[in-house]
Amino acid sequence: MHNLNIELREPPTKTSLSMDLARQMADRSISGKIAVVTPHPQACYASVKKQWQRLIRGLEKERAATIGVSKIAKIHNEIARMQHTTFSFQLSSFELEADITFATADELVAMPPVCQTLYVTYDFERAKLHLLASWMPLRSLVVIYEND
Repeated sequence: MHNLNIELREPPTKTSLSMDLARQMADRSISGKIAVVTPHPQACYASVKKQWQRLIRGLEKERAATIGVSKIAKIHNEIARMQHTTFSFQLSSFELEADITFATADELVAMPPVCQTLYVTYDFERAKLHLLASWMPLRSLVVIYEND
């Protein structure tokens, strides 16, 4: 995993993993495609998508309470970007089609992800992690949630 940025994160204690992922993804989705390695892609997808909608509603409330025109425009653009972000837990045969894709390590090894951010939410063989990371562009980010 040379020339990649590696971030080790503790599982969140005050919020859920899905909210932590949604908050990080809201910031990182500007950089490009995201893959989430999870043992239960469909469940993680549903949970993160729910938290994503919650973040959008929070931004809408913030926009409604804001007076400055430039600040309103900035928040409006952020809401629009987030509303157009695509999610999937199903892989196509050649590439990641959605902006944010949820899959198991085995699924992603079969179709290595070319993405700018990779979130790893469970332990699996390090050889698979190195294989997944080898397809990522230089200076991409790999976030590994450390499990006890």
